[in-house]
Amino acid sequence: LIHLVDATQEGVVAAYRTIREELAAYGAGLADKAEILALNKVDALTDEDRALKAEALAEAAGHAPMLVSGVSGEGVRDLLRAAWREVRISRGDRAVDDDPIGEGDTGWTP
Repeated sequence: LIHLVDATQEGVVAAYRTIREELAAYGAGLADKAEILALNKVDALTDEDRALKAEALAEAAGHAPMLVSGVSGEGVRDLLRAAWREVRISRGDRAVDDDPIGEGDTGWTP
């Protein structure tokens, strides 16, 4: 799961927790799936606000969020690579650690 949290809202932690609660309430193992947490729209924040919101989300989630912006493209490639890595892990691809994604120029761009 890619969990995007809108960085422009005041309550990023509350938004994160709301979705986690909804996933758990829905059931079907959704809350147990691998999650990539991303703070989105970071282009609209000051450096200080980015750091504060990322720190608050990291504390709530137990791991640091990726910082992304669909407008500027910041962090998007890394987010997609992280998602592809999780897909490969879920498929049981044993070469995931031996074959890092993104090394070299493959010609692919998001």
